[in-house]
Amino acid sequence: MARRLQRREKNLEEHHIQRTKIE
Repeated sequence: MARRLQRREKNLEEHHIQRTKIE
């Protein structure tokens, strides 16, 4: 379960970075 959560956090972080890049 912890692994899945970590992966989700990493994905969210990447998405945030992409969004900031677009802006």
